Formats: sequence, structure tokens, C-alpha cells
Amino acid sequence: MHTTPTRRRRRLFTAIPALAIMLTGLPAQAAVLLSNLDLGGTQQTTTVWGNLTGENPTRTPSSGSGGTINISSSAFQGSFGFYSFTADYTVTATQTASFDIASVVWQIEGSPNPDLAWPYNGGPFITVTTESGSQVIAPIAFKSGNSELRDNFGPDPILYTAYAWQWNLSSINETITSITLSAPIGIHTSVTASQIDVGNSFVQVIPEPSALLLSFAALPLIARRRRQVL
Repeated sequence: MHTTPTRRRRRLFTAIPALAIMLTGLPAQAAVLLSNLDLGGTQQTTTVWGNLTGENPTRTPSSGSGGTINISSSAFQGSFGFYSFTADYTVTATQTASFDIASVVWQIEGSPNPDLAWPYNGGPFITVTTESGSQVIAPIAFKSGNSELRDNFGPDPILYTAYAWQWNLSSINETITSITLSAPIGIHTSVTASQIDVGNSFVQVIPEPSALLLSFAALPLIARRRRQVL
């Protein structure tokens, strides 16, 4: 009987006790898919979490400072990064800077559930707080980056990809020195690494909005290809 990748995941992870999954002694793979970005301004701050597996339970950045990353209570941190086999979850990240932030790029390395749309549930979003109040802003651009197949506890490898979103904050007249990013993540989706870049001027480094629409249109094809590969 044919079994889809998601069904294989569900059978696998429901068959293994959660405590065993969370053991940090299991082998983990470091992030190799995130991109080094030049935002084009005179000031830039970058925070990289190259390892979000259980080997890094405090979620300490591998480089940079001023950033944090956390998950909602429905998820856990195992040898394959952030994951939930019971419900959707949320990844929340923050970044501060010593300058007025005009551009933000957020990269997430992960393996989305192929049965769900990606990006998931309209996200991610950025929340900007100034003296006038808070604004929740959608990204202007999105792209899929490098990919590779990795072994993940099952008979077949899983496809991991680096995704990037960019925000233009240059039209906000008030000073911005901190931002909060929030990404809704679907059930059976793992997140293994992340990177935040903020700069003091806006230069488009992620594809134009037209390319963003093409990326969304291609998602069903990508999911089908992934099923064939797996």
C-alpha cells in the first residue's frame, strides 16, 4: 500500500515515545542551507541559529547577538529541530539593533509538511512597536533557497529547504530599534535553523512581489515533486 510522506511521519513519530525523541544524544545535522546576505546599507546586524536541535536547548545563536527565538507550547525541540506531531505551532523571534531598522530578512531552514500550504497560514509577520503604537506587517517578498535531502529516523530521506522573507520598514517615519517576527508552522513541519538580518536602509535582496506570487503558485508542484523524490 502506498504511504505518503506525511503518513509515514505520523506513523513514525506516534510510534516513538516523545521522551525518546527528545534525547539529545541522537545525531543532528548542522545548518548548511542559510545564505549570507548583504542588505546594502551602512549598518547591518545578523543573528544566526545554526542549530535548533535538542543539542542546543537554550537556543544560543551560533553567531551574532541581540536576537532570541522561541516556540509555542504545542511544539518541542528534538534532534530534528522544532517539531510538533500533535498540533500546529508558532516560532517567534526577536531582534534588536543600535540603529533605525529599515530592512528585515528572516530565513528559516526546515521541512514543511507537504500536505499543507507553505508558507503556512498567511505568515510569517513582523510586529513593529514605536511611540505611536504597534503595527503588524506582512512581508513584501519570499523565496525558496538551497535544499538537501537528510535522513530523519525513517526509511526515506526528508527534503530540507532554506526559505527567506523580506520586509520594507523604510516608510515608517519613527525610529525602529527592535522587531518581533512570528511564523505559524503546520503540524509535522520541522525547523532546524534560522537567521535574522536587519539593516539601516532598504535594498531588495529577495525577489520582487511578482516572483513572490509565482513562488506561491508553484507550491503544489513542489509538494508533488517532493512526494516523488521521497
